[in-house]
Amino acid sequence: MAQQPPRIVELADTISKSVAEIQGIINSQAAPSPSFGEDAAGVFPESALGARNKAIDAALELHDLLLEPFNLFFKTMANMNGPCLATLNHFNIPSIIPHGSSGMSYSELAQTTGQPEPLIRRLIHHAMTVHVFRETPEGKVAHTSLSKLMASNHAKAWMMTLTELWPASLHFPEALAKWPGSEDPTETSFSLSKNKPESFYQYCAQKPDLATAFAKTMEMMAARPGMRNSFLAEGYPYFAELGDKGVVIDLGGTHGHIAFAVARRHKHLNVVVQDLPETIADAVDNVPEDVSARVKLMAHDFFTEQPIKNADVYYFRWVFHNWGDLKSIQILKALIPALKPGARVVVMDPILPEPGVLPRWRENDLRSEDFTMKVVLNAHERSKAEWVDLFHNADTKFVLKEIYEPEGSDMGIIEFVWTP
Repeated sequence: MAQQPPRIVELADTISKSVAEIQGIINSQAAPSPSFGEDAAGVFPESALGARNKAIDAALELHDLLLEPFNLFFKTMANMNGPCLATLNHFNIPSIIPHGSSGMSYSELAQTTGQPEPLIRRLIHHAMTVHVFRETPEGKVAHTSLSKLMASNHAKAWMMTLTELWPASLHFPEALAKWPGSEDPTETSFSLSKNKPESFYQYCAQKPDLATAFAKTMEMMAARPGMRNSFLAEGYPYFAELGDKGVVIDLGGTHGHIAFAVARRHKHLNVVVQDLPETIADAVDNVPEDVSARVKLMAHDFFTEQPIKNADVYYFRWVFHNWGDLKSIQILKALIPALKPGARVVVMDPILPEPGVLPRWRENDLRSEDFTMKVVLNAHERSKAEWVDLFHNADTKFVLKEIYEPEGSDMGIIEFVWTP
């Protein structure tokens, strides 16, 4: 019987084969190969995503194995990458360095920021270890694709939001001890970090700059390749099965971008976007002309009874993960008086996998998001079984019809039918 090769050799082989497959796909599409160059392409070919997952997982495991346990533990616990990048953002250094230039000297950066040159060097040199900035042969600081991204308004907003959230995670054990089992959004690690009995959203309402930054952060998250508007519009087949004048309600639809995609894809549907009055007020003048006859905006709080009766589909995209089970059940119960037999209630949200099912790097991202929801909002991501339990706890007349998981999407589509 042939002897199994050492794990590190297996991993190296997986990396080699996967990278060869990726490069073959890139060559066939005449697409650019990945790089850290300032103007590197930011989108990966979809047909190469499977091979990419294998390569990333194998590379990360090989990295961890070669570090040995103590070094891996130390590197995981003592990571200062985030604080370093947040400091660079605070002093606006990614924006100070011109794009497409030969770079700026450390002395120029020190003079512009008002910080000592040795400190600027320390920050930049740390950032370079994670591919943020590069040093030119002349000893100047120039952009990489990551530092260029950091200069964007959305990335700056995200980093501002993170600096508000990071301290909250340190209070997580304290919050669990103080409020065991709580789902109250005012009883969180975040509220402890601010020493105020209020939710994250209540805190944001008092901080206009943070509220704006958080809104831009959500826009950036929504712009990720795995969050494309088309995943719901094209990935939920029941839309196409509805007859002319089918009515679809988009609850918590913010400014209507998903509804616009649904209306463009399915020209026989009428879509109503519902959100809080202040959100709808910001969106009412921005409905594209090509769908304006079939997309309407309506102020509505989804914790109160649904005013539009007998629609065909009521969908919630990226909504329930913001709420614990008690609040989510309240949302569903408010919908019930409006439902006709056979009405679809559709959720598009992340679906937590069983351990080891997804590529490890993707699972780590999902688990991190789940942890963040608990720390900040006392909410959580849900597994398939937890989605079913949630709806059944609202009413057993919600019957699971189908779960769709579009290729490349960060979220699944969970379809329930109202069966009184």
